[in-house]
Amino acid sequence: MIAAVVTLVVLTSASAVAQKNSFGRIRTQLARIPEPDPARYRDIRDAMYWQNPYLLVRREGVELRLGMTRTTMPVESVASALARLPLAGWPYGRVVAVQALSNTSVYRYRILSTRERLLKILQAIGVKAEVWPA
Repeated sequence: MIAAVVTLVVLTSASAVAQKNSFGRIRTQLARIPEPDPARYRDIRDAMYWQNPYLLVRREGVELRLGMTRTTMPVESVASALARLPLAGWPYGRVVAVQALSNTSVYRYRILSTRERLLKILQAIGVKAEVWPA
């Protein structure tokens, strides 16, 4: 029993280190994008007018929207997906809009939990999150 607990702790620690290293690489890739420029997006509150990546948290995962492109993925894949976006997809700088569709869903807890994990990931990779109400 003790050996199983020790093994679980070692595996969890190794996984955390691997994730931290991965976030470090992604953070380095995203460093090519300038710091956010709030003057360019301060008054935008509608996804139709938002030109940077827009992340919509749904029960199926996180939907990444950029222009007319929409892709749904697990929250753990968002960081690498953002790192692969072209520089032209970041006109406001290193900032994304985040919105969770949870106001009437029976999946509210799962959606809000996913949003919190997403916000922690964004912070770890150095991307500012503009959180919009549902």
